[in-house]
Amino acid sequence: MVDERAAEIDALVGRSRRVLGHLLDRADSELAHTRARVVALSPAATLERGYAVLQRPDGHVVRAPEDAGAPGDVLRARVSGGEFAVRVSE
Repeated sequence: MVDERAAEIDALVGRSRRVLGHLLDRADSELAHTRARVVALSPAATLERGYAVLQRPDGHVVRAPEDAGAPGDVLRARVSGGEFAVRVSE
């Protein structure tokens, strides 16, 4: 009787280890997928694709042409490799 119970316990422990292993594998896969999405959607990834962020001197982001200011105003352009000044024209 003790041997039968020991065999049942061994089987249950083995099964629980397999189930836990599958759960951990699935969680790892989901985490890797989430990380990939976060990296792809990050502002740095957007800049790496060739986009720039324009900011006015007060730090506000330029979202539309009318937000850029008057001709001659200086804006800061942030790109993946750094930043530089640009001047508004027209």
